[in-house]
Amino acid sequence: MQNFVNFFSDSIRTTGKLLLPLKNAAVSYIDARDIAAVAATLLTGSIKEEHVNRAYALTGPEPVTMDGVAAAISRASGRPVQYMDISPAEARLGMKAAGMPDWAIESMIELYEFQRDGRAERVSGAVEEIAGRAPFSFDDFARDNAAAFRSAA
Repeated sequence: MQNFVNFFSDSIRTTGKLLLPLKNAAVSYIDARDIAAVAATLLTGSIKEEHVNRAYALTGPEPVTMDGVAAAISRASGRPVQYMDISPAEARLGMKAAGMPDWAIESMIELYEFQRDGRAERVSGAVEEIAGRAPFSFDDFARDNAAAFRSAA
């Protein structure tokens, strides 16, 4: 979820638009605070046999579309935000113009394809199972980071 602040907040603040090549894909974005809570529990708690040599798929509580992301940011920031689907070629040009290296651009294009194909919708219960609480929703994240999406004016 924090990628929306780190990479898209400038565009959202200045244009009110979220430009991504994701069509109507739904993604179970996770908040970095949930990843940290799981890591802290596993690293500082008594390691239980059930966690040894296991890998966990960490996800948010539900898949959300980009229209849903834009709506959550709109509600939290108090200003309209619109998702606009762009082509992968347009995304590639935008990343290049922003100075991203080619290897990073190609990685992002592959990630967007993975998400567009519906392969990032899955929701796991791992955060709640390990950290003992429900993961943050995208609405929670948007509310907690609303200032990052408000225009400076």
